[in-house]
Amino acid sequence: MTARRMVPILVVIGLLSAIPLTGAGASTAARAAEGEERPSLIAQLLGAILSGPAAPPAPTAPPAPAPAPAPVDDFEAARALAPTVTLHGSPGGAAHGVLANPTHEGYPLFLSVVENRGEWLLVRVPQRPNSSMAWVRSADVSLYRVPNRVEIDLSDRQLTVFRGRSGEVLLRETVAVGTGDTPTPVADSYIDIAVALEDASGPFGTRQLSVGAFSEVYRSFAGGNGQIAIHGTNNPALIGSPVSNGCVRMLNDAVDAVSRLAPVGTPVRIIA
Repeated sequence: MTARRMVPILVVIGLLSAIPLTGAGASTAARAAEGEERPSLIAQLLGAILSGPAAPPAPTAPPAPAPAPAPVDDFEAARALAPTVTLHGSPGGAAHGVLANPTHEGYPLFLSVVENRGEWLLVRVPQRPNSSMAWVRSADVSLYRVPNRVEIDLSDRQLTVFRGRSGEVLLRETVAVGTGDTPTPVADSYIDIAVALEDASGPFGTRQLSVGAFSEVYRSFAGGNGQIAIHGTNNPALIGSPVSNGCVRMLNDAVDAVSRLAPVGTPVRIIA
């Protein structure tokens, strides 16, 4: 301790010695009678002077940042709730058409969601021209999610199922596609109907997965409206050839596998 610091301490001691000790500080015996020995006022002040200023509180660690939301890897789809779903050119814009629910074939109406703005949804619709989209009210549908996507390469005659938006291949199969005169259309679409067939010996094999895209040649075909499908076959020797009227043919085991990975609402991209 330096001499400069001793001076103020001694001054304080001198001042305090003149303070009469009355009341609670008058008698050690009285304090003991109360059950405790309190330090004298002089001792308390000397302790405060000698100990110096109180240490500042330890800094508080900043809160950990919130984890970033996981990237969306799957896709949104919608099942119609109302008897009709009105199509709009923009959110809240004028209506330009309706889709019936159930469809003209008697199946529930499903749509593939491209963008979700809460009250309004941008969806792919099963109508001409191919790759058509429209805005619908979210109140008219029930939303759900599908895990994968399908891509059909007409040049390579390959159908591939990818996991979500990633490039992980879950299944790849050789397919038969349309002829030069009746080509399979290029389109961004989705699976809108899935039907298991009782007679696997027929031309559609065990299963038919309707795609919301249409032949550029046929306005109607075999009682239908020219809509194409992914389906099985009763002639496996033709797989890998351009032989169909626009549909995509697969081996029966292969189309069954696709149906397990690609439920109704799954996006389908057909490329040249």
